[in-house]
Amino acid sequence: MGRRRRPAAHHGVLLVDKPRGPTSHDVVARVRRHYGQPQVGHTGTLDPMATGLMVVTLGKATRLAQFLEATEKTYLGTITLGVSTTTYDAEGEVLETAPVPELTVEQVEAAARGLVGELQQEVPAFSAVKVGGERLYAKARRQEEVELPVRTVVIHRLEVLRVEGAEVDVEVTVSKGTYIRSLAVQLGAALGLPAHLSALRRTGVGPYRVADAWPAPEPGAERPDPLPTLIPPGEAVAFLPALFADPVAAEGVAFGRQVLAGRAKGEGFHAGDPVRVVAPDGALLAVGHATVDAAALAEAPPGEPAVRYACVLVDTSVAEP
Repeated sequence: MGRRRRPAAHHGVLLVDKPRGPTSHDVVARVRRHYGQPQVGHTGTLDPMATGLMVVTLGKATRLAQFLEATEKTYLGTITLGVSTTTYDAEGEVLETAPVPELTVEQVEAAARGLVGELQQEVPAFSAVKVGGERLYAKARRQEEVELPVRTVVIHRLEVLRVEGAEVDVEVTVSKGTYIRSLAVQLGAALGLPAHLSALRRTGVGPYRVADAWPAPEPGAERPDPLPTLIPPGEAVAFLPALFADPVAAEGVAFGRQVLAGRAKGEGFHAGDPVRVVAPDGALLAVGHATVDAAALAEAPPGEPAVRYACVLVDTSVAEP
């Protein structure tokens, strides 16, 4: 018989304030080392030049990553007008330069308003998105011609904070999958200018804020004692609407049994929405997608499943130190 994998000792979410320089992979590796934890992931990459909030998941909480990363994100950024680069940010080679006329805040705000809402974005050539089974950045380094994928994203808010010479400071709240460096190029295009992203800081992911984050571990730093307290899995997804299972249904969830409409209550969700499945004592049992509107649970056939599981877990109600 093969050896059983040792169960993870830590389950929860750690908010980390990433500095400029390390990759997101570097930050995850440092957290893994400090916690002695093989199961560590994150819910959204930050480029090396970017700083700010990374939502790092440990143990059972790694199963919740798809729900945490689906939330909207908020950034502070600086866009430099008059210069475009190969990577759309300050790390790339200069492609084009142009003189920047004197712009007013009102002129930039007018251009920014045209980018708010649903937006088509071309994925940057220097990105980790795969095309034909290979990362785009690998193709770009070989100067290989490739048709870049186009994504539909949502810009919830784009606020102009400062316009000074060629620099524009903005605060944006966007949907999952948005490239802020692509948005910088699009704002420049709306002003008739080449542009690139020269600084970026992520300040929010869903309900989480960078003000509540721990500094990222330094390379080779000693393990802190005590370790930062983790947000328990049940608390980490508390922003999702709850589907409350009765005692009989709750007992069966651990064995993969369906929560039936006749044994569940809830409010505030529709069929297809992500929901957390909660026991009568408040423990998180599973996360998935509702198959019935909350308002229709009482009228649904008692034998109809109320949720389609994405992951089943028993909440570690207190994260281990």
